[in-house]
Amino acid sequence: MRYRLALILAGAAAGASPTALTAAEVLRTAITVRVYQTAGLPSGLEQRALAEAETVLRDAFVDVRWRHCTGLNPSPACNVARGHSELSLRIVREGAPRHDTSATLGDALIDRGAGGVLATVYFNHVAWLAKTTGTDAAVVLGRAVAHELGHLLMRTLVHPGRGLMRPSWTPGELRRNRAADWAFTAADVVAMRQPWPGY
Repeated sequence: MRYRLALILAGAAAGASPTALTAAEVLRTAITVRVYQTAGLPSGLEQRALAEAETVLRDAFVDVRWRHCTGLNPSPACNVARGHSELSLRIVREGAPRHDTSATLGDALIDRGAGGVLATVYFNHVAWLAKTTGTDAAVVLGRAVAHELGHLLMRTLVHPGRGLMRPSWTPGELRRNRAADWAFTAADVVAMRQPWPGY
């Protein structure tokens, strides 16, 4: 275990991408995410967005299981207390009003004693950014979901300067679509591996 952690830290220090780390060096993490989708999205768009988020998280050695808690057939497990390594995601239509040209795509609520609690993504802001850049809204939504869940997994609202967790996504970055801009960094992967409080 110490050897694996040393390799991870060495990769993080060198600025390696998650793909430069191997499964032999990083233990995979499994999480369950309760999804509360109240934005009225078509099911196909929601499924493609969650698939995009799942791919981004999988590349960071995080396996996610979605538990749908709204719609016609919500999971009965949504009625019981939230378990360890279980997070909540809201996809809502409207975000907080802004008086400038920037748009907040989401927010994260973190209980530092108990770990991540709630990620929220604002679909109207996602749709605006996707339309402005000619990008698939499902892709932008999925990346925003992965970003906010990243905050919960790392239990921090801090934004590093690069990778998926950077604070702002410019139209130019979306159009260029460089893989490194939409992936967790090795340092992010390390941060996600820190033990959850109380376990």
